Amino acid sequence: MPKKSIKELSQELEPNQFWQIHRSTIVNVSKIENVSRSLTGRGILKLKNRPDSLTVSRQYLYLFKQM
Repeated sequence: MPKKSIKELSQELEPNQFWQIHRSTIVNVSKIENVSRSLTGRGILKLKNRPDSLTVSRQYLYLFKQM
């Protein structure tokens, strides 16, 4: 089975349920617990039931203005 690029995968997913937050990361919106900003202006995303945080690039921060 050939691998899909993240761009191809993001086009197959429901855009209201899955958001790309970085060039290599897509998240399920319903699993987001908290969003904050770092000192450098990037978003920091905390997912429910996960100890680690994810970085949201500035390119995708506009998605969180609607939350």
